[in-house]
Amino acid sequence: MNKKEKYVFYLETFILTLSFIAVILVLSQMFGRSINVSLEAKRLNDAVILSGNTAEVFKSCKDKDDLDAFLKEEFNLETEGEDRVIYFNDDLKADKNGDYKIVLKIVKDDELKEALIKAYYKGEEIYDLEVASYKETIND
Repeated sequence: MNKKEKYVFYLETFILTLSFIAVILVLSQMFGRSINVSLEAKRLNDAVILSGNTAEVFKSCKDKDDLDAFLKEEFNLETEGEDRVIYFNDDLKADKNGDYKIVLKIVKDDELKEALIKAYYKGEEIYDLEVASYKETIND
């Protein structure tokens, strides 16, 4: 092997090594970003589940007092003005120190009751849901 062939061999090896390093860096960034996207999707999915469950509770209760009694008993309800606030942890269990905050605001409480449900994760709103339901009336 003469001097020129050695130089070409080392140059090719160097270029190949740089290519491998570049591929490894790109793949590492892709996997890092995919973890973040996955966490965001999980949080959004959890917020949808919690908001849906809260909507079902709202729709099933006869009035505000019935709603408040159920939420206090089951979920340690807190109130902030007219808003009803429930906190959940990452396992979706009621927890006053949880990262998920569900805010239920009753907009209208007539024959057609309406509410706005907002889901927050660590203070950032990630989902909102508008709910409406007719009150059950029993005719004699």
